[in-house]
Amino acid sequence: MTVLNSSYASCRKVCELCPGEQIGSFVAVDYVLFAAVLVISALIGVYYVVKEYLAARTATSEDVLMGGRDIGIFPIAMSLMASFMSAITVLGTPTEMYNNNTSYWIAGLSMIITVIVTNHVFLPFFHDLSLTSAYETLISKNNTT
Repeated sequence: MTVLNSSYASCRKVCELCPGEQIGSFVAVDYVLFAAVLVISALIGVYYVVKEYLAARTATSEDVLMGGRDIGIFPIAMSLMASFMSAITVLGTPTEMYNNNTSYWIAGLSMIITVIVTNHVFLPFFHDLSLTSAYETLISKNNTT
């Protein structure tokens, strides 16, 4: 019963820090940041469409989706990192380390081998095929049989 009371008291202290706001609700700053993320993402797409339109006026869907296969290393690296790092990974890894000690580092060490093999075997293979997605190999394979 003492533990329950102490956790209630600590929760009460946190709630007293911002007495007028409801916990878990969006405020004006949250809406502004959310809108900014959406607008910036849309502007990146518009930039590449306009760039291709002004260059040759022959923007195809592949040019828009793949950036004309002329995107730098940094945006590709950020895209791969964003698809690899999910919210569950960001939130779950510290919890996993806390609950199971440092044995979780074994998974981190295995990533070194995984990244090397992926970069030197799989990515060049799919890049040479000039496909938009790895799933296109399944589609073309099923259509030929």
